[in-house]
Amino acid sequence: MSIIIEKDKPFFDCDAIKSRDFVRAQYHTWAEPRNGLILFCNESVIQALFFPAIHQAACYFHVNADEVKAGKWRLSFISFNDDWDMSVRGEYFANEYSLVATENDTDTSEVISD
Repeated sequence: MSIIIEKDKPFFDCDAIKSRDFVRAQYHTWAEPRNGLILFCNESVIQALFFPAIHQAACYFHVNADEVKAGKWRLSFISFNDDWDMSVRGEYFANEYSLVATENDTDTSEVISD
């Protein structure tokens, strides 16, 4: 089951993706994927929290539905229902995947610290 629904504009299936789901995400210019926890999801954006190697720091990144549809994100989700049954879903890079960054493809993750 896809996490992206497309009508006039692509949007996230909020019945499939929920806050507190685990996510493994990689933007097409990142060298490595990041593991995180979904804090917020609506039809156009997912906000996820992750912990980098820096001590006492927390960061988050935003995943836009348009960018997922364009193949700029690789995503895997693990979620649990009320009975703690696990399900895994994902979207993977399209043919547009490239490790070559452009000026519009900067790292948009943000740092949250004390």
